[in-house]
Amino acid sequence: MQEPVYGESVQLPKLNVTSSNLVTRFAEHPPNPGTDPAANHGSHQACLHPLASQSLKGLPMLNRRKQPSRNKGVYTGFERQDLPLLITYSRSGTNWLRYVIELLSGRPTPGHERLHGGEDFVVDRAHQGYRVASEYQRIILVVRNYKESLVRHYIDEWKANKDGSHRVDVVGFLDDQSGRQPPEWFIENIRAFHEFTGDKLLLYYEDLMTEPETELRKLIEFLDLPRDGVDDLFANLDEHRRRSVDLYRENQASYTEGDTDKLSHHSDSLLSDDEKRAFDDYYAERHPELFKRYLGRFATPD
Repeated sequence: MQEPVYGESVQLPKLNVTSSNLVTRFAEHPPNPGTDPAANHGSHQACLHPLASQSLKGLPMLNRRKQPSRNKGVYTGFERQDLPLLITYSRSGTNWLRYVIELLSGRPTPGHERLHGGEDFVVDRAHQGYRVASEYQRIILVVRNYKESLVRHYIDEWKANKDGSHRVDVVGFLDDQSGRQPPEWFIENIRAFHEFTGDKLLLYYEDLMTEPETELRKLIEFLDLPRDGVDDLFANLDEHRRRSVDLYRENQASYTEGDTDKLSHHSDSLLSDDEKRAFDDYYAERHPELFKRYLGRFATPD
């Protein structure tokens, strides 16, 4: 099956939307069938920050896309339960890890072809890994700052809503279930990792960029990758990163290009401090245990 192409969107017009219209629009586009209501965890009133509790009045709707059903592909995996499962929300370093895995193993990883073709995969992978994680014996989760990965993935939608005429409703953005990869997937992947009882490895995108040798050695050991090319990888790390970005650009645009000075480029350029704290409060209030254990490092300083 051809891999889906993510991120395509249509620029939204600046609409004068009333609250009654929004109610109607939401009624016409209810949450996807099969979504566990408990996964949505509470109402808007539960949020701490004023931006995280304001109504959707005046907020243009996000682009509407159909939620993918489960089939073989990058959303719910390629049905290779005999392999470790790599779980990532988009824009979280999947391409770089695939490059390293293929470079050292000489074998392919699922998705658009990188260094090697074929189906002799080293790992399986899924962006909606929480739906299938329990079917695997071993999993790897990569987490990136939610303010960066979510805004980057829905950058056109965020920009369309942030036109200066009103404050963006952060809860409306994070609660939206209509996108190809709803923001809910981000936290549910973490929940699945937290509850997983098998062999598992947690990596942070930011650490992979700032401490590449330390973090990549964890991956190499977990997957028991051949060590023959390790010295070359670390001796020529910048060149390998450049090659990885070039391969990624064959299918996607890269803004940060693995540059450690750009790790928070999108959130810093597109979010106010209040909006950043509204993101923090959304996760801290709805998912306190997961936030404290996995996401507290991303909280915006007072």
